[in-house]
Amino acid sequence: CRGANESDNSEAHWKFHSISEVRTLEACEMRCIFTAGCVGIEFNRWGCEVWMRSGGIETSVYAPGYQCFRYEPFRSADGFDDRACRGANIDDNNGEHFTAYLTSSSFDGTLLDCKRLCTTTSSCKGIEYLNGRCEVWTRSAGIGATAPALGLQCLRYEPFLNVEGGIDRACRGADPFDDWPSYYTLTSTSSVQECQQLCMGTVGCNGIEYSRDGRCELWTRDRGIGSSASSVGSICMRYGSWDPSEVL
Repeated sequence: CRGANESDNSEAHWKFHSISEVRTLEACEMRCIFTAGCVGIEFNRWGCEVWMRSGGIETSVYAPGYQCFRYEPFRSADGFDDRACRGANIDDNNGEHFTAYLTSSSFDGTLLDCKRLCTTTSSCKGIEYLNGRCEVWTRSAGIGATAPALGLQCLRYEPFLNVEGGIDRACRGADPFDDWPSYYTLTSTSSVQECQQLCMGTVGCNGIEYSRDGRCELWTRDRGIGSSASSVGSICMRYGSWDPSEVL
């Protein structure tokens, strides 16, 4: 990974974790999710670099055995700009759904710092941002709607992480054979994105399994998704807003 150009590899851009601390790419990804301001990772046989450069990872260079990934868990709530966040419907702007911050010693007024406030807030579902003002949304069912509002941005926080590569994997509990139906709620959706949205709006959800036939499992096992098993056509993803200590 590199910063502004191919020669920009300042140690100020990243925090290094040795391979003895972070043994796998997945563990490196989890370090990123739980590091405020993380914009990506570099992983190699020596360890994990968690990048926190304010301008992000702008480029990379070829290096055998190295992997570089950008990380951006914030996405537009409905695909449009000039939107205010809402709860169950366009009129639902209950003040209990969010905590508002104005520029102060705890918030520097930027979008980047608004994102930081979300990532360091338990159960954050997303943010509403306007220059100098930040709403950190913690409504248990998430951001369910938006309303037109000139200059505002409404962004959902979606820190989903593939489990053991994710593709062609089915979610499991403590080991690849641990698949009790009580661990998840089964439903059907038209896309993996819709399955993710259901997870974000489900209290206690810590991941999903989605199959190409529309099968969507919303995992609520207390200790999360600890393993996976081979399953062609399925994808297993952890929802990152939970404590990963059981699986790191």
